[in-house]
Amino acid sequence: MIWWLPPAALLLDMLLPDPRRLPHPVQAIGRLANVLEKPARRSGHPILAGTWALALLLLASGAICAALVSLPFPAGFAASLYLAWSGLALGGLFRDGNEALVKIERAQMLASSGLVNAAGPEAELALTEARHAVQMLVSRDHWSMDAPALLRLPADSVSVNC
Repeated sequence: MIWWLPPAALLLDMLLPDPRRLPHPVQAIGRLANVLEKPARRSGHPILAGTWALALLLLASGAICAALVSLPFPAGFAASLYLAWSGLALGGLFRDGNEALVKIERAQMLASSGLVNAAGPEAELALTEARHAVQMLVSRDHWSMDAPALLRLPADSVSVNC
């Protein structure tokens, strides 16, 4: 292991949270999982198919990472640093968690203030914005949740990922 990689990734993460425009390795792994899952489900043996799909996913992900980090300098260096930085992703997690929390609190405030109709368009728009912000943190269905239920999700997601 390269001794400087974890501290460099942590420093980079503190200075630059995960950029939303760059492809994230977890997104690539998710896409690969979807590709592998479709033929596996058709096999008729869900547990065996899932096991094989997971094994292929892990082997492919590991092989791609190993190939990237073993590239000659500077490409291998850049790949190592990017994978460590994006794998850490604490800065982006905290940024997205805080954004979701602010939007949920705004939706709650609008709904309980009496200044706007709790079921009116402004309160509904604030709740929709809060749900979109929560979507950056969780994969479970949250679209039917009200603001108090949504409020638990950012804290759960941040604490689980830390």
